[in-house]
Amino acid sequence: MIRGNWDAQSGYAGALQMLRETPKFSAVLVGNDQMALGVLSAFHQHQVPIPGEKSVIGYDDTYESSFFYPALTTVSLDLDLQGKEAVRRILDSGDSEKLNTSSILPARLVVRHSTGPKMEQGKNLQAIAEQLRALAHQLNP
Repeated sequence: MIRGNWDAQSGYAGALQMLRETPKFSAVLVGNDQMALGVLSAFHQHQVPIPGEKSVIGYDDTYESSFFYPALTTVSLDLDLQGKEAVRRILDSGDSEKLNTSSILPARLVVRHSTGPKMEQGKNLQAIAEQLRALAHQLNP
């Protein structure tokens, strides 16, 4: 785990550190979408195929995340529900039994273009395209 300070610059620095120290990873789950933007930028500048060699998942589903390149796969939370739960917990804070409980709130994975299956070593896009054409021909002779 690499810590960042929630901005694109720290995501960029963290991605460079991962590429140097543990280059065989296949996916990154980033603490927020802004740091994920930095990760995408670092990978792009170092010619790391996204998706293909690495996948990147952000967290927050910010409006801008669909405009990143590639569009960012991200975890979306219901902010209204989070706010209501926070207020409920504050109001219940006088009840010591309720203070020691936790809440699990629903989340949704928004799949976009920054995730996908890892390409096999030595495979190139031309070979994959040929395999897809052959498969399509088998399905529709």
